[in-house]
Amino acid sequence: MFNRGFSPTLDKVFKKLFGHPGNEELTKSFINSTVGERYGKVKEVVVIGTQFNPVPLNSPECFIDVLCMSEDEDLYILEMQKQLFTGFTQRCEAYAAATFIGQRIQDSLEKMKKIVPNAKCFETPDYKDLKKVRSLIIIEKQTYGPLSQEPYISHHTTRSEQTDQCIFNSISYTVVQLAKFNKPNENITTDQDKWLRFMQKGPRTSEPLYHAIADNSDIFTAAYNIIKASSFSDEEITELGLREKERLENVAIAQDERDAGRAEGRAEGRAEGRAEGRAEGRAEGMAVGEAKGREAGLREASIESATQMIELGMDDDTIMKCVKISKKDLDGLRVSIKQK
Repeated sequence: MFNRGFSPTLDKVFKKLFGHPGNEELTKSFINSTVGERYGKVKEVVVIGTQFNPVPLNSPECFIDVLCMSEDEDLYILEMQKQLFTGFTQRCEAYAAATFIGQRIQDSLEKMKKIVPNAKCFETPDYKDLKKVRSLIIIEKQTYGPLSQEPYISHHTTRSEQTDQCIFNSISYTVVQLAKFNKPNENITTDQDKWLRFMQKGPRTSEPLYHAIADNSDIFTAAYNIIKASSFSDEEITELGLREKERLENVAIAQDERDAGRAEGRAEGRAEGRAEGRAEGRAEGMAVGEAKGREAGLREASIESATQMIELGMDDDTIMKCVKISKKDLDGLRVSIKQK
C-alpha cells in the first residue's frame, strides 16, 4: 500500500484536490486528460469556488463541487458522484444551466468578478458573450440504464435529430465512469490512464503502481500527497468518517437500491410464478429481491468505508460506531488488507 489516506472520490478530498488554492496544476491536468482532446487543452485554470452556488437561490440543491474557468473563459464544472440516483441526470443539467444563466445574473456576476476580476465575459450582458459551460461528471460506482451502455468516458451535447449537427453547443457534458475503466496496471501509461487509476485506487494503490503513476511526475506525486491522512487535520478526519456514515444513510441512494431490489425480485418472482403457476411465487420473489438489493448495496458501502478507516489507523470501536459492520467482518477485513 502506498500510504494511509482517503479516497479521492470522497467529497471533501475531491474538493481539496481540484478546488483548493495552489492545486490549479492538478485541476488543469485532470481536465486536459479527460476532455482536452475534444475541446482543446487548457493552458490556465482559475478555481472560482467549491460548493459554489451559481445562482442566488440559496438552495443546497444548487451547489457545485468545483467551478473553474480556463484562459478562454469557458466555465468547467467538476462534479463527483459516488453512484447514480433517481434524478441524477436532471440535476447535472440543472447545475450546467444554472452556471450558464448565472453569467447574466448580477449577484452571481459580482461573486465571480471578485475571483476573476479581469474576465471579459463578466463585463457585458450581451448574449453573444456568454461563455461555454463544460460539465465534467465523475461517477465511482457501476451505472445502470442508458449510461451503462456508454464507454468509460462519454461526451454528450444537444444535436439535431435530422443532421446530427451540434448547433446549440454552449452546454456540454462529459461523463467518466470509473467502474468501467479496467485497463491492466502494466498498460497504465497516459495521463488519462493515471488519473482514472488514481481515482479508482487512491490510498489502496500498490507500491509498484504508485511508482508507475507518480515517479517523474510532480502532478501525481502532489495528488498522492494531498490524499494522505497526514495532510488532514484531526477535525477533518473525524468529519470525513462521519460523512461516510451519513452517506450510507442517504435517502436517494437507498431508494435506488430498493428499486433495484424490486426489479430483481419481480424477475425472480415471474420465473418462479411461471414454474409453479402461482401468484405467491411472484410476491416472494419481490420480497427476496428487494432485501437482496438493499443488503448488498449497504454491505458494499460499509466495507469500503471500514477499509478506509482501517488504513487511517482507527480502532475497531470507532469504526463500528461510524459504520454498520460486525467485529467478525472487521477482523476479516484487517486480515485481507494485510495480505495485499
